Amino acid sequence: MGEQPITTPPSIQIIASPPPEDEISLWELWERLWRGKWLVVGSSLVFLALAGLYLATSTTIYQSKAIVQVGMVAGQPLANTSLLAQKVYNNYRPVNTIEAKKQLPRIHSASVEKSDANLLELESYGRSPEEAQSYLHSIVQSLLGHEQDRYEQTLKLHQAQLKELQRQYRALETSSPADTRHTEHSEPSALLLMEQSMRFSAASSLLQQIANAENQLSPANTRPPEVVRQPSYDPVAVSPKKLVVLILALFGGLFVGILVVLLRSSRKPNDDSATA
Repeated sequence: MGEQPITTPPSIQIIASPPPEDEISLWELWERLWRGKWLVVGSSLVFLALAGLYLATSTTIYQSKAIVQVGMVAGQPLANTSLLAQKVYNNYRPVNTIEAKKQLPRIHSASVEKSDANLLELESYGRSPEEAQSYLHSIVQSLLGHEQDRYEQTLKLHQAQLKELQRQYRALETSSPADTRHTEHSEPSALLLMEQSMRFSAASSLLQQIANAENQLSPANTRPPEVVRQPSYDPVAVSPKKLVVLILALFGGLFVGILVVLLRSSRKPNDDSATA
């Protein structure tokens, strides 16, 4: 048999595919932005001008804060702080929400202080720091007067209860047993012993109740409502935030300008090919 010729496999040629036509290098992107730099600058200036116009025409709002401590009698708060906060807020907030946002001065919030459930934090807004502070001061004084009346009424009730217990104890001490027929040499009757035991038990109970009532009225368990933090204001306006508005306007102008430049540059090759 004849020898078969040895065939070599065909060589494989790897042909690199050309880069897609729509691929843009970073250098080309930079060149496009550089050519349209004045459009980016112009867009930023327009946005900054609009931000300046907004700041010039908007109402500047300042804030004042105060903290009021709810009164307590016999270890019990005079009012539920959450309900009291809602009541104060509703009393000074207009019903119409649109009108409420425009009204100045106005109460901004009334809430329970996070560190203590018996502390009520109040905030007000005004066109000036002094206006916000003065308005909040009037709210605090009105609230304090109302709570002070409630405190005095509740305190008088507990003081009357303490006086009644003390009166009963004095009456028990000054009264004499019903059976006084025994002498020094005679044995007390069973009825007298029972009565003395009951008198001793009643006196002990009254003394315990008096001690509890006095402890409840001590400064540790009974205190009047008071202003923990007097109305004070921040000289920096809470609205509008000028720096934040200007920064957002600058970045917004840059973004819009860059976007317009890239869109315009991407259309030019298509327009040139269509013309050709």
